[in-house]
Amino acid sequence: MDHWEGRKARRDRRRDHRPLATVVIGGLVTATMLTLFVLPAVYSWLGGSALEDDDEDEIPADMEGVEA
Repeated sequence: MDHWEGRKARRDRRRDHRPLATVVIGGLVTATMLTLFVLPAVYSWLGGSALEDDDEDEIPADMEGVEA
């Protein structure tokens, strides 16, 4: 194999890897955006009221009559 054939083979390998690299980078960016923005927004939208502690002063039913 002469010099030009080796260069052509390397160029073909790079060209073959480029679509795979695009898909991998796209997947990483998508997963990062989903994790940082979409998932917390959906979590707070669906379960945000369960996390709010408005009943701090109420005594649980099983603790009534028990002294600290």
